[in-house]
Amino acid sequence: SAVAKKYRFSIMPFDKKSKKEFFNDLCAPSSFCSGLFLTTSIVDQEVADLLLKRHFPHVCIDARAETYGINTVSTYALSGYRKAIKHLMELGHCRIGYLGPQRSRYPSFLSAMFESGLRHQVNDNCKYEILSDKTQPEDYRTAATDAFSRWIKAGGKATAMICHNDYGALGAIDAMHNLGMVPGREISLVGFDNIEERMPDFAESPGITTIDNPRAEIYKRAVDVLCWQMINRGKQQIVHEHFPLELVLRTTTGVVSKE
Repeated sequence: SAVAKKYRFSIMPFDKKSKKEFFNDLCAPSSFCSGLFLTTSIVDQEVADLLLKRHFPHVCIDARAETYGINTVSTYALSGYRKAIKHLMELGHCRIGYLGPQRSRYPSFLSAMFESGLRHQVNDNCKYEILSDKTQPEDYRTAATDAFSRWIKAGGKATAMICHNDYGALGAIDAMHNLGMVPGREISLVGFDNIEERMPDFAESPGITTIDNPRAEIYKRAVDVLCWQMINRGKQQIVHEHFPLELVLRTTTGVVSKE
């Protein structure tokens, strides 16, 4: 954004135990901060009420913050899951599970399953948890590998899995390779984020069928929303914008196995 170049960008960590005081100081008239770009689920009702009461410029890229009535620009995860499930159904899959932490995007997956008329069986899921201090790509990959290996050995029945993110999908691929299975043949996999397109040094195989997450476009639009508020300080115009997601077809999905 050309307008955004006029402003300084700072990353501000805070002590979660004193969150109220932290945001109160940032939103004070005498504060050096002129706007907040919120990227995580740190917003709660108390913080939202403060932002709205002070008419303080802000934007959040976490769709869950819509609940509190603040400005949001985020992905429309449901649109991506609809397309992924439609694709899998066209390939003959009717037992579709979810691989990953059952939070964040999982409710959108459930909504898409319900809309598609598929009966979701919780036993088809393969759940793993990521600790708050372990959220690096390899943490997702390792956790998914371990969990999916156990799920397969325990006799998991789903013929397709939609993964929390592409690193989870890579972990599932690792698990299948370790067990002599071929992704897209015995079990189809769909990732989320499309890291293959965004990482020029990506050298994994096979290519992941995935839901594209246009982060750059989302961030740019969020900055524009924030800058408008900073320029028009004092004006309250709450927006909730969703970016629809597209499905990128590669080789980890295939016709349901008849075996």
